[in-house]
Amino acid sequence: MKLEHKKEMELKSKVKTTKIKKQKNRLQKGITLIALVITIIVLLILAGVSIATLTGDNGILTKAQTAKEETQKASVIEMIQTDILEMGGDISCEEIKNILSRYFDNVPDEDELIRNGSKLILKTKKDYGEQEIKIEDIIGKIPIEKTKSYVGYYADIDADGEIDGIIYADLGIGLENGKGEWFETENVDVWKEEHGEYSYNAITGIRNYYVSRNDYEGKFGKKDVLSPIGTGNNRFYVMALDDFKKIGDRQEEEKLFDWYYAGYWNFMDWDKVTAVDFGTGKKNTDIMVEKWNKSSYGEQDKGLKQEDEKYKHQDLWGVIQDKVKEGWFVPSRGEWSAFAGNLEITTENYQEKGLESYYLTSSLTNNYRSFLIYFPDGAMGTASVKDSNFVRMSIMF
Repeated sequence: MKLEHKKEMELKSKVKTTKIKKQKNRLQKGITLIALVITIIVLLILAGVSIATLTGDNGILTKAQTAKEETQKASVIEMIQTDILEMGGDISCEEIKNILSRYFDNVPDEDELIRNGSKLILKTKKDYGEQEIKIEDIIGKIPIEKTKSYVGYYADIDADGEIDGIIYADLGIGLENGKGEWFETENVDVWKEEHGEYSYNAITGIRNYYVSRNDYEGKFGKKDVLSPIGTGNNRFYVMALDDFKKIGDRQEEEKLFDWYYAGYWNFMDWDKVTAVDFGTGKKNTDIMVEKWNKSSYGEQDKGLKQEDEKYKHQDLWGVIQDKVKEGWFVPSRGEWSAFAGNLEITTENYQEKGLESYYLTSSLTNNYRSFLIYFPDGAMGTASVKDSNFVRMSIMF
């Protein structure tokens, strides 16, 4: 009986031990499985980080590819710039186009390069890595042609985005036979045809210019706007788009001015003080400002002493001095003739271009009269230096 009881107890002990072992094995297996899952998760996270490090936007492979492309791009730019430098300082748009065609497919024509070159993005040929490069990053501004006239284009003389005037003479081209004429009138008994003559020839060593704005629509129609690059001789004569004006003592806008009221009959050296030819307006203006400042021909602004308010006007040479310091001047007879002749101003269209009937020139015709341009009759005339007239200024750039 005791023996059977002992065996029964041993059997129960074995069963219990077996159960404990099974439970322990299950627990160990569970822990191992959890550890495995955790390990897999950690590995996946590490793998994700590694892949992102290699292939993400800021990944090693991406950065390496970007660096390779930038190096290729820099190399192409350097080669093009070297080719351009080897051509010398004064390179034409045609030569630039030929150089670009060595490295890029589908280079546009010269006109498109000039008008939109700084905005264009071209793709290099396959041999140069098919890189997209902005033309402006290579050569800056594309210069305009030197064999084409740009009369009628607008000017932004300091590239500040403000349109300063209309180009009326191109010294890069000159005139056919060196001469021109503006004489629209049929009344030859009153007006002298030779007063509308002007002349200038092409000059060398001119500076470069580029198209700074496309299709500006102003008083003289729709044209591109030019601005200068670098240094050299000024190529263009430009007329302001608006009349000169100032705010007078009565706080009213004044646009009429006397030539030099007190100078009436006093310009005894008139033929030496000013000239009529094209290209003399700047010198005329500088001389007359100096003479006026010294009261060389009488007191300043004598016209303001007139009794009738509507005839009280200041002398021209006093009021324009701030503009003169900026390089502006009153055009000579020849320069006004070139403006009207080259831009084809007629008795029929001058008003639609924002022009008044008559304007002062900087040229004297005798000791008491100066030349003026008279649009209604289509000819150059004269007026007393005591007469008040409109003023429009010119500049070279």
